[in-house]
Amino acid sequence: MIPSNSSIIKGNVVSIVDDDKERDYRKVPPSWHVYTFPRSNMSRFEPAKTDELGLLDYYCMDGACVLPVIALDVQPFHSVLDLCSAPGGKALNIFHMCPYIQLTCNDIDNSRSRRLLGVFTQTIPKDILSKHIKFVKGDGCLFGEREPASFDRVLVDVPCTSDRHALLTAFNIFSKKRIQERVELPAYQRKLLESAIRACKPGGIVVYSTCTLAPAQNEGVVEQAIENLASTTSNKKSRGYKGNNPIKCEIISTKSLEKHYSK
Repeated sequence: MIPSNSSIIKGNVVSIVDDDKERDYRKVPPSWHVYTFPRSNMSRFEPAKTDELGLLDYYCMDGACVLPVIALDVQPFHSVLDLCSAPGGKALNIFHMCPYIQLTCNDIDNSRSRRLLGVFTQTIPKDILSKHIKFVKGDGCLFGEREPASFDRVLVDVPCTSDRHALLTAFNIFSKKRIQERVELPAYQRKLLESAIRACKPGGIVVYSTCTLAPAQNEGVVEQAIENLASTTSNKKSRGYKGNNPIKCEIISTKSLEKHYSK
């Protein structure tokens, strides 16, 4: 992703653009300046350089960081929450998608939160950071209770088994020492999603994303979270609860979006 200066692009790279008018997927916003090497080209981008403000001239990230943000469909003046924000690639995409927003970036881990802040301070001017972006360190599972119906858009990119990491690190989630953590992971993901839904305004959009293919951490979590929320509001109503209206959710598949951008 090239935040400002496209002249730094060198070599055999292509811009990710949309010129197909008949589609049922959302566009890559032109403000992103997203570039990639063509399929089967294993070249690497040159290390980013700093400009006169000391900011990186571009930020390299996994292409998968793009799709959840496109699905989020952020619009000007929206209030946006990135519930599990670190290390910051998707949050950076959210901000560049539509700078005229209020973005809240939350993460529970100290070291990851520092990395998140570092990504933004290396790429965004300080005056813009202080005006449009808020950094929070807290338990995402509690956000929905603390700030209910507060955000137009919520991204919940949950911790997961990260299948690809099994090939890269010895202490990955599939190691014997982390069996209990792996067993408890879907329940934790569900709590995060339920919190995200509660934090979203009526009529807003919540995007749930993972980097695993496991159905139990994808469709299973979404279905269970919505079932739990429906059950909770139904129980409160039966006890004479007179609070907010019941939470109603519509599940929207992103299959067409994924299919288009994986070509």
